Amino acid sequence: MNKIHWPEGKSFAFTVFDDTDRTTIQNGPPVYDLLYDLGFRTTKSVWPVKGALQARTGGTTCEDADYLAWVLKLQSLGFEIALHNVTYHTSPRPEIILGLEQYKAYFGAYPNIHVNHTGCYDGIYWGDARLSGFNQFIYNVLTRFKNHGKFQGHQPGSDLFWGEYANKK
Repeated sequence: MNKIHWPEGKSFAFTVFDDTDRTTIQNGPPVYDLLYDLGFRTTKSVWPVKGALQARTGGTTCEDADYLAWVLKLQSLGFEIALHNVTYHTSPRPEIILGLEQYKAYFGAYPNIHVNHTGCYDGIYWGDARLSGFNQFIYNVLTRFKNHGKFQGHQPGSDLFWGEYANKK
């Protein structure tokens, strides 16, 4: 077994990924001020664009100038900025591409990390698509096939496809 060599001779790594759900300019900064003061640099996700539909979970997008300024400050302080879908609801391909380009314009590159937002059918390799073979079959049986083929961000030809952007830098 290959031994992992962590920076500065450390014996393990600990990471935190913050879904942007419910985060606003009012409730986010106090948490990140504390993390910064304690020396933690975590991963903060964002929605680059405001969706056309109502948000189920609430939270602010990068289209809010004050929120964007705060997230850019976090990035400058060493926090990693990730994608949590381009907005808080399922988006068609043109909106996804717009959101990815907007993310790049804001943060200087396409995202290195993406985590699917709940209920967004443009999720990439999600639902039963994150498994294969017997494991996929068992998952589908246990979920009564409710997620079978529902998430299509990785499926070429789908109106929700954006898989070719997953490897862009």
